[in-house]
Amino acid sequence: MYRWKRKWSEEQLSRAAGVSRSVICKLENGANVNPTAEVAFRLADALNVDVRELFYYKGGDQDHGG
Repeated sequence: MYRWKRKWSEEQLSRAAGVSRSVICKLENGANVNPTAEVAFRLADALNVDVRELFYYKGGDQDHGG
């Protein structure tokens, strides 16, 4: 969604964030739902959004401790 708002291609985001295009493709297609913290922050910084907004937890009934 954020990439499309900027009218960026996967390649443009890849260059801006320093993240491979294949990682971006996998994240957008749901093939990778657990990016590393570094990847998450790089993408958020490149898109100028808060990482919590870019990657959010939808919730659920499981107890995750804490």
